[in-house]
Amino acid sequence: PTMFVIMIPCTGGSNWQHVNSSSELGRKRLKERRKLFAKLWASVVKLMPYIVKSRSSVVIEWPDTCMYWKFRRVASLLQSYGFKLCTDDGCMFGMRSYASDGLLRKRWRFAYLSCDLSAVFANHGRTCDGSHEHVICEGLDTEVSGYYPAALASDIHECFASAAGTSV
Repeated sequence: PTMFVIMIPCTGGSNWQHVNSSSELGRKRLKERRKLFAKLWASVVKLMPYIVKSRSSVVIEWPDTCMYWKFRRVASLLQSYGFKLCTDDGCMFGMRSYASDGLLRKRWRFAYLSCDLSAVFANHGRTCDGSHEHVICEGLDTEVSGYYPAALASDIHECFASAAGTSV
């Protein structure tokens, strides 16, 4: 069994792009980032028939608010292959701010196929339980939040192991 974990850079789909695109340099960077996205997504589209045929598990990740989730080409592929969606919150992985004291909410959204990532997250309590305050994810925290906590990687491995009929 195999698993494809697709993590295309989200910067071209960030909510900040409407602010950044107000300058010439910002528009140029956005165009470059969207061009990279288009190239990488075209590869995903090309590979999907083979991935599905081999009954491989697939996980796609971007921040919950990433605009790419709303792009027609993304939504169309997810719908045509029957992907399911779930979210988790960085605070439930112990993700702390580097800029100030507190936990970061950092919500990720996942599309998954041939595994049950939602069940793994539910078993480990990965959705914010509201028992704590959150610090706004900005500045240094924004860059650092692009790295996954080890427990998130473990959850993805657990999902794959479950789909493969083994345990972690």
